[in-house]
Amino acid sequence: MFDMTDAACATAPLEIFFPEGKNKQAKEYAAKVICASCPIQQECLAHAITNNELGVWGGKTEEERKHIRL
Repeated sequence: MFDMTDAACATAPLEIFFPEGKNKQAKEYAAKVICASCPIQQECLAHAITNNELGVWGGKTEEERKHIRL
């Protein structure tokens, strides 16, 4: 695992990054906005792709990550 100490999401509500049900798209958008300013966005994205993580990681949803190859 990489060091998430400086991650922009460190103090954000967890449900934004693991959205379900009502307002899912709005929560995904909110997560992506947070990810866009994150200093470790690329490391986070690589981790999520490598480990098949659920939710929004590195500014990408699970579905979006399926189309990315490292």
